Formats: sequence, structure tokens, C-alpha cells
Amino acid sequence: MTQVCFDRETGAVLFTVDGSEVPPGLGGDWIEADAARLGDLTAWRVIDGALQLVDLAPARRVAIAEVNEACGAIRVRFITNIPGQETIYRWKEAEAIRYLALETEPADLADFPMLAREIGITAPSAYQLAQIWAFMSASLADLSGQLESARIGTVARIEAAQSRDEIVSAEQDFAAAIEKISAL
Repeated sequence: MTQVCFDRETGAVLFTVDGSEVPPGLGGDWIEADAARLGDLTAWRVIDGALQLVDLAPARRVAIAEVNEACGAIRVRFITNIPGQETIYRWKEAEAIRYLALETEPADLADFPMLAREIGITAPSAYQLAQIWAFMSASLADLSGQLESARIGTVARIEAAQSRDEIVSAEQDFAAAIEKISAL
């Protein structure tokens, strides 16, 4: 449990102390509360002796940040997280699509500089490399679409929430959704 010190006149939470007893020398008005996920103390008031959430904005900010962070953690399992890498992936995808659309293989790869420089590293031929890039791009697009749908849907629910319980419910549903996505 946590001890919550509050201002008697306004009910504003001043600070908290972990433990079942108020440490000696800390005067003031206190209540005992479960401090799990209190977060920003300015969002809480002590009203009629009970801790009550009076401002959902801080809880929303924290929940949205956690949702975005979770999506980012999944994305970096599939993409290299360095500046500019997403642009490189787009260039590779464009070259792969152009290459695979050709009726016959070109005599040289002058029009396909990305393919030319990666042959022998990722795949032994331009055709095989273009297939890999096209497949990776399509797979990432599918995964990204699922993640983005879960992310923006959850953010919308969090922003519309009228209670802490609704925020928690949105977070729980999001966690279940990304668990399914991660298992793919």
C-alpha cells in the first residue's frame, strides 16, 4: 500500500510514500491507497476521504505513449531502426517492382543500382533479390496495417474514455490484439 498526503482544503495530492505507515516527521493529512499507476499526482484529489481521479488527461497521455511504444517495439523486430532506413526500403521496393515487371532480364543493372550493389550479399541474382524485396515489402505492409489499425483504434478509444476503467479496458484490448499480431 501507499500513503497519500493531501491538502485538506483542496484535496490536492501533495506526495506519496510507499509503505503501510506514514514515516515519522511527515505531518499532514493522509489516506492509504493502492498507488498502482497513480502517475501524475495532479490528476487526483482526495474527496470525502477517498482518492479520486479528477483529470483523465495525464492518464490518457501515459496510455497513448505506452501504445505507441509497444507498436514501435514490434516494428523494430522487422525493420532496421536507423535514420533513413525506411527510405532505403521504399527504394528497394520500387526497384524490385520495376525489375519484376520487366518481360526479359536487362543486359545490365544500370537502371537498378540498389539491386546491383546487393547481389551476392542477400541473394545470388537480381531476380531472386527482387523477389525477396517484394515479398518483404508486402509482408511488412500487412503487419504495419494490422498494427496501425490496432494503434489508432486504441488511441481513439483512450481519447474518448470517460473513466480510468475505460482507458484500462482499451489498453487491455490493445495488448490482446498485438499479442495476436506478434504471433504471426
